[in-house]
Amino acid sequence: SYSFPSFFYAYDLLRGLGRIDAAEHARFVAWVRPFVDYHRREELWKDNAHAWQSLFLATAAHVTQDRALFDQALRQYRRGFASQLC
Repeated sequence: SYSFPSFFYAYDLLRGLGRIDAAEHARFVAWVRPFVDYHRREELWKDNAHAWQSLFLATAAHVTQDRALFDQALRQYRRGFASQLC
């Protein structure tokens, strides 16, 4: 989950430039799904691992266009942020 966001950023740039067609995008979404499913279970630690997990889910949600996952990532980040501050 630490390095995947950079990978997602690169993918998003290529997609925005029209270098990835719809069929390739569908294959990518299917390929990334197991990684996303693995990280859906929230790991609430008192360090930055939680923030990295939330960032991974948010960027994955963006590139796969999964609004429910994006909302989950934001809720998770808010819980973690509040927990780390308190």
